[in-house]
Amino acid sequence: MDKDITSYEKVKPNQDLVDEIWEFDVRRLDAISDLQISKYTIALGQWLIYYKAQTNIARTDLNKRQSDFEFVIASVITPEDVKKHGTKTAAVSYLVQNDTAISKMLDGINTVKSDLSRTDGIDKAVSELIAAFKRELSRRENELYTLRKERYAQ
Repeated sequence: MDKDITSYEKVKPNQDLVDEIWEFDVRRLDAISDLQISKYTIALGQWLIYYKAQTNIARTDLNKRQSDFEFVIASVITPEDVKKHGTKTAAVSYLVQNDTAISKMLDGINTVKSDLSRTDGIDKAVSELIAAFKRELSRRENELYTLRKERYAQ
């Protein structure tokens, strides 16, 4: 793959600034400068790129783990195992309970799934936060414009 396509991987959000954003007290909004709000907006945009890249890596990892798991199961379970346990699902369940390597594979899959579930939708919430900061900048700009217009009218 062309390295220009993956240049987004170079994005490293300023973690201290991102932490400051996560801890931002909305009651301080009137005391924060326009420049700081702009920094917050850009930092969150970078964080979104980073977040998306990391979740894509996790999804790729999950797909590989699931593929490896299915390959191992397909190569270990015999028709006799299915017959002995009644269904393929029951045979797989038996294997997972009694084979530590297969059990660890499934634990790894479940861990990645859990991580993806915990972060699912965060990108939309962060996009909303970015939009809120942008609206605040627009509100301030409109307020300044109105004040200037009133001064010139007098």
